[in-house]
Amino acid sequence: MLQAIRGKAGSWIVKILFVFLILSFGVWGVGDMFRSGGPDQTVAEIGDIEISVADVDRATRQSVEQMRQLFGPDFGMEQAAAMGLVDRALDTLVTSALLDQAAADFGIVPPDSLIADEIRATPAFHDPSGRFSRDIFLGLLARNGLNEQGFVAQLRRDISRQQIVQAVATGAGAPATLAENLYRYRHETRTADTITLTTDLAGDVPAPTDEQLRSFHEANGAMFSSPEYRDLTLVTLSAEDMSAEVSIGEETLKNEYEARIDSYHSPEMRRFDQVVAPDKAAADALVSAVRAGTPLAEAAEQASLSVIPLDWTTRDAMLPQIAEAGFALPENGVSDPVETPFGWHVLVATGHRPEGTRSFEEVRDELEAEMKLERAHDRMFEVANSLEDALAGGTALDQAADQLGLSTTRIPAIARDGSARDGMAPEFPDRDAVLGTAFSLGEGETSSLQDTPAGLYYVVRVDSVIEPAVRPLEEVRDQVAEAWTRQQRVDAVASLAESIAERLRNGDDAKAIAAEISATFARTPALLRDGSNAGSTPRPMVRELFEMKVGDTAVIQDGDKRVVARLTDITEADPASAAEAVAEVRETAARQMAQDLVGQFTQALRGQYDVEINRSALDQIYRPG
Repeated sequence: MLQAIRGKAGSWIVKILFVFLILSFGVWGVGDMFRSGGPDQTVAEIGDIEISVADVDRATRQSVEQMRQLFGPDFGMEQAAAMGLVDRALDTLVTSALLDQAAADFGIVPPDSLIADEIRATPAFHDPSGRFSRDIFLGLLARNGLNEQGFVAQLRRDISRQQIVQAVATGAGAPATLAENLYRYRHETRTADTITLTTDLAGDVPAPTDEQLRSFHEANGAMFSSPEYRDLTLVTLSAEDMSAEVSIGEETLKNEYEARIDSYHSPEMRRFDQVVAPDKAAADALVSAVRAGTPLAEAAEQASLSVIPLDWTTRDAMLPQIAEAGFALPENGVSDPVETPFGWHVLVATGHRPEGTRSFEEVRDELEAEMKLERAHDRMFEVANSLEDALAGGTALDQAADQLGLSTTRIPAIARDGSARDGMAPEFPDRDAVLGTAFSLGEGETSSLQDTPAGLYYVVRVDSVIEPAVRPLEEVRDQVAEAWTRQQRVDAVASLAESIAERLRNGDDAKAIAAEISATFARTPALLRDGSNAGSTPRPMVRELFEMKVGDTAVIQDGDKRVVARLTDITEADPASAAEAVAEVRETAARQMAQDLVGQFTQALRGQYDVEINRSALDQIYRPG
């Protein structure tokens, strides 16, 4: 099997397998893969292997960090659980454990020679000449909180998994006939003549009669109904509000300043522009040009190099040899070339902040605000617990708030979207969260104490529910008239579209018909089945065209518009003229088949090994409410 891996090192199968290596590092987290976290509650057992709450939590939080890059910093564990990321993290860990258990049972133990080959072949551990550097290897592990023994053990597990998966996936292959048929299906194109009809073509619509308005109003009551409104009582607690009630003496502030004085100390910091040259000759030429008066950016551009700004940084944050040269420079000074494993560095000093400690007077207001907020947080938790106890004991929300000195906000007739019946919705914090809770309750119910990511605690009570109701015709006459007129135009265009479709079926020319009624004529591009080249062509039309025969006509709704289409051409794809594309289809199909085989195999492992999930332990990662 080891020989098979080496022999297929460049194949797509091995590329799939190395995903397992990447995923395993992503799941456990590079920085704390081998750190001991104390006694963890077990969330899953797979044979002899245990998965802890901390394992799942780490994996989930890595997914959360990835999601924050897409959805912003407010994406948290609540959204992660709602999207199934917690369960997905657990499933990934269970799959890895199943493969580890199978590898142990099959006696698969990659030899040290293979482990060494893999480490030596990893580009991240190479020096600038491309040779493996043990110093770089150990340094990189140390910077990520790893040790060599733990890294080798993890790599051995990953390769064992790869060997099992490859044994399952290697036989996957798509027959040439399948690939050719898939290519024909995906690359067949269809072209149609189209006539687009807008509501402008409906002409003048006479004003509706009272009877028509009344009938339309009755038939479409939901269009003219008010939303459900609710009268609410809201009590909120926040550290910011409570901090206003906190008083801190001057002597206490000074004592705290002395206790925190290290945090107000700033080391010397520098700012640089940096260029990394590939060799000393290029670096020397760059230094000479800059010292002769050429701006660094211009000199770098002439040498086809890039300027890399280094924002305010400390000496300890830089490689020692670079820091020594950079921190010795005067303002706007240019360093001699400095060699590191990454190349030859040239620095230009662009800013300097000397070492120093901020005085008490400089930080007094900042410190006072921090201390007030800290004490307010302590007080807030005490009040929150007291409020919970009072509500649990049957005390009404208003009374409990009065006893604890909390303000109560009355919110009359507000809808789920935050609109108010009288148009005067009051302001209150975390509106979406509060309304989400309020509209999950029944009339007269009081929520439990809730908290938000912004640090707000709140309790909301639904005092009354005002059910949706159809507004009287007299209140919405103008809206009803507008909707009726619009519907008449839509109906007229739909009727016109059907008559045009009938003319096309009888052989009339589409372009001539469009000119006759001042509609828009167009010929579609050669459309693919998946609509990827549809452009402005409505997707429903694409689907319809691939159900039709040449000469067939269809009417497609596109909002208020109607599009009448007649299929004019079907062009079949020829696999014989697209050998490279067919090969790509065949490879993709084989890859999908391999993934299906691996999925079926891991599912079979679940049946072979006892997989026990402790849901109560999993709930420690995320507890709703």
